[in-house]
Amino acid sequence: MKSIVVTGVPGVGKTTVGSTLAKRLRCEFLEYSGFMLQAVGEADRAEIHRLSFAERLPIYRAVEVPLGEYFSDKREGYAVLTTHISIRLDGVIHKLPLEHFEAYNAAQLVIVEADPAAIIERRHKDSLRIRSVETEQEIDLHQQRNRALAVEIAKHLSIKTTFVDTTLAGIDINTLADRVLPES
Repeated sequence: MKSIVVTGVPGVGKTTVGSTLAKRLRCEFLEYSGFMLQAVGEADRAEIHRLSFAERLPIYRAVEVPLGEYFSDKREGYAVLTTHISIRLDGVIHKLPLEHFEAYNAAQLVIVEADPAAIIERRHKDSLRIRSVETEQEIDLHQQRNRALAVEIAKHLSIKTTFVDTTLAGIDINTLADRVLPES
């Protein structure tokens, strides 16, 4: 099993793009956050956001076990996985290890971006998730860092990277799916 990794900053639309893409490609849709909640328990959801990066690392390692097992499966096909390339905590952008993307058996990266003002608006409207408060400049910097990390990961794994801007009205998911579909 290979993954199509959909990533971006919080509030950019990873879940929307990822789930829609999975439906279009007729493959399974997985969210890293769901695996995190299994690792720590639903009751601790709010507590995760209070943890430092160092305190989160054991949780990330615990999540890598079931994800690694899932993607090490010898089944044919793809699954769409939403996750982060980097995480901003306490004003610092921490990159996630390249080994995570190796464990996901990543076949492609889809980097979801949007205008920082639109991301802030989406975060304010989303009452179901705890979001850190960031300025437009901080979000822009985080997206720039993600672009650089995406290139690093793609080069390391020899995979394709596709950028999607969710600010644009009417993203054509069929066109995106055609760009993402693995070459035969």
